[in-house]
Amino acid sequence: LGPLPAEAATRIVEALDSQGQLPPDTVRAVVRRADGVPLFVEELAKSVIEAGEAGADALAAVPATLQDVVAARLDRLGAARDVARMAATIGRNFPYELIAAVSSLPPADLRQALRELVRAGLVQARGVPPASDYVFAHALIHDAAHDMLPRRQREALHAEVAEVLRRDFPARAAADPGLLAFHLARAGDAAAAVPHWIAAGQAAAAKAAHLEAVGQFSAARAALADLPETMAGERLQ
Repeated sequence: LGPLPAEAATRIVEALDSQGQLPPDTVRAVVRRADGVPLFVEELAKSVIEAGEAGADALAAVPATLQDVVAARLDRLGAARDVARMAATIGRNFPYELIAAVSSLPPADLRQALRELVRAGLVQARGVPPASDYVFAHALIHDAAHDMLPRRQREALHAEVAEVLRRDFPARAAADPGLLAFHLARAGDAAAAVPHWIAAGQAAAAKAAHLEAVGQFSAARAALADLPETMAGERLQ
């Protein structure tokens, strides 16, 4: 699909600006800046509306890239921003029970933060806590939230998620060893991830999911290539 025509992008901005906060010059500036990319049109318009900007130069203080626009929107959400970053570490999809196990927030505060993310259109919800699941509205929103964290903090969170999976959700970890391998690898523990990737590849092969199996075995192989020879041998035993 090609970029949206200006008319369609303008309709998106006007629909989001239901209160008529943005003057015509600002609407045109948003459309020009977004260059026909639908998600960028939406996020840029929401960012300007939330910032309470007006006038022809409303975009002067707004970041120029989609990722930075999403990051700026998250920054304005306070505690909900930290929940979004934690959730992004779990994955684009995350169940309430898992983020509740990782988060140190009281349940009422966690649920309020999740409601704020849903209201902002950054996350979509299905069900009611504690039996609820969430998904970031777009992969690029998930990536922006994940990348906001410094590398060491991301690694620590991935390590915590892996530990919570093994300790509190052993059935989930056993049913999806690739998920556990992913978090271990992102935590910087590729050696621990290898056997789980191999298990995930074997499970995929048993279901004739050949492309998935190749992906899991390839991840294990790449990790093994980076390990010392003696440690790699131990992981294959």
